[in-house]
Amino acid sequence: MKKVLMVAALPLLQSPVLQAEEGMQVEVADTVELESLAVTGKTSQPVLRLKTSPIMSTVIGKKELDKVKFTDPVELLNRIPGISMSRNLRIPRGDKGYTIPLVDGLSVRNPYRGSFGQIEETNTGDMERIEVIMGPGSALYGSNAFGGVINVITREPPEEQENRVWVEAGDHDRLRTGFTTTGTIAETSVGNIGYFLDANYWDIGGYRDNSDDDRKAISGKLVFHPTENSKLWVRGEHLDRNEKEAGSLTQAEFDADPKQNPGLSSAVDSETNSASIGYSLLTDRGEFLSGFSYRHDEGFKITSFGGPSDYDLQDMDFKTQYRHDFFGSDSGIAASLTTGLELVYSTNDTVGYDDAVVVVEEDENIKMFTFAPFTQLDLFLTEKTKVTLGLRYEKVSYDVKDNLDSTHDAERDFYGLSPKIGMTYDISSDHMVFGGVSKGFAPPSDSRMFQGEYENPDLDAEIATNYEIGMRGSFHEQNLSYDVGLYYMDIEDFIVNEYVETVRGRDKYRPVNASEINFRGLEAQLEYQPFDYLHFGISYTYARNKFEDYVDRGVDYSGNSLSSSPEHHINARVSVIPAQNFEIELEMDSISDYYTNNSNDADPDGTYDRDDVFNLRAGYEKGPVELWLSALNLTDEKYATGVSYSTRGGGSRSYSVGDGRTVYFGAALNF
Repeated sequence: MKKVLMVAALPLLQSPVLQAEEGMQVEVADTVELESLAVTGKTSQPVLRLKTSPIMSTVIGKKELDKVKFTDPVELLNRIPGISMSRNLRIPRGDKGYTIPLVDGLSVRNPYRGSFGQIEETNTGDMERIEVIMGPGSALYGSNAFGGVINVITREPPEEQENRVWVEAGDHDRLRTGFTTTGTIAETSVGNIGYFLDANYWDIGGYRDNSDDDRKAISGKLVFHPTENSKLWVRGEHLDRNEKEAGSLTQAEFDADPKQNPGLSSAVDSETNSASIGYSLLTDRGEFLSGFSYRHDEGFKITSFGGPSDYDLQDMDFKTQYRHDFFGSDSGIAASLTTGLELVYSTNDTVGYDDAVVVVEEDENIKMFTFAPFTQLDLFLTEKTKVTLGLRYEKVSYDVKDNLDSTHDAERDFYGLSPKIGMTYDISSDHMVFGGVSKGFAPPSDSRMFQGEYENPDLDAEIATNYEIGMRGSFHEQNLSYDVGLYYMDIEDFIVNEYVETVRGRDKYRPVNASEINFRGLEAQLEYQPFDYLHFGISYTYARNKFEDYVDRGVDYSGNSLSSSPEHHINARVSVIPAQNFEIELEMDSISDYYTNNSNDADPDGTYDRDDVFNLRAGYEKGPVELWLSALNLTDEKYATGVSYSTRGGGSRSYSVGDGRTVYFGAALNF
């Protein structure tokens, strides 16, 4: 059994010439076998560079992706630490874009509309790995990544042709199928050309009544090598999606029948097209990377909180950077300097209607432009010590045109400078410690300032200060690896929604800069393989999220915990290989109870305590044939993925229902 672990490569990576930073995908020849929760399966040098940076991170490898075969991102992300219950890494706020989704290092949409759930908008058959960076510690990404960054790296074509056809079916009218072909066309007039093409179809009826998720997706990629040390890639993707998401239930409805659906949470009929191009060049003194991405979303949606609307979104991201390595001598310090520029341009054309979809109530065009130069310096003070200094400047500009009322036309600029500093120290060849301090900067989103009846164009940007320390490594003889970190983050001018009134059954809020809030916690990963046939993995999150200073309409929330914010989250997995090519995994996901309202004593039932959820997965491979069976929520627990409490109308709970037991079976032929 291979025991070549992450830390075995750390001395090699101290060489500045290998210190390309995490970011856009680059071509690497070397791979190593990693057996840790942080990195599972074969991976490349960019992953190792990420894991030797002074930031908390996790990499989900191809082996893990193939095992989980997720349709809901939570199925996958619950297996790593730091995932909140709502939209973002670390921070449980469904109305904030604190998480930046990337594909091959480029933004897939306006970073202020980001969430961890948007990884499902990338063709899952096209994923090689997912890099998760926690917090705002890197200068290479947007300063609003208070929660972090999720970077989907797409697959590289192999030298030999590979084909795959698969089908999957199961409970709740579940049907998925797809086809993949990939390989390399050798010795053309422009050299070798790598290609990748994947098409798949989803028709998932859903556990709840009148819910549905239908998708048609196709993605393709071409890879060229103009010279021995350079790579040019072009990628395109198309997604048709028709989704109906069941609405929340009252306490009485949840108790009577959790499958019922008296009203939709949302219904979306959309089409998404995206394209990207990237270029990388290795030199004897560094590396040049440059890329551009374009995405167009259009469709019609109805939401329980916002009513029906047509939307047309366009997002463009250009990013270029160069790393130069300075080799040390007997009297000098080795260093690596990265400088770059990122430009983001986004348009949001929205037409909102009344509930009958007859009267136009909103018609706006919002343009956003971000100008962001950045730099990062790595100083290798000793063979064991590296100091990282980073700086990112962002200018974010909004230009709004209201086609119904020109007096609402507006322009607004925000400016922010976000410094970063971090350090790593190798205790030994097997263990390292790291720490860092970073600032974050998050202007309010366009929807908060310019959309809705109670928008607030005078909002200020939120400012975050983040501290973290950690340790990672492995014990070779025991086949045990670990990754643990502590973080402490304060956010000033935190934007909250203050209730104004209820119109046509919908609560209306006005966003205000009203509070200071503190997030602190511990994130840990542990993986242990005592025998070839037995493997254990544990992810643990401790999160203490509290208002430091917040008063709303005379009610003092200072010292209160945020709602939907359990302090403890444990995800534990045990895998057994009872026979050759056959693996069975049992997963347990457990969270502690949590408050359902920011006024922690408002709910007469106190906190909500969710039952533990168990998932069972089995897989078998024999030659070209692959079979799998999954049973999610194995014990068929009746539970909610989220519970909130409203004090209006006498007070009531609202339940977002989790799926009951879901069993499905799949088969694939690889040729």
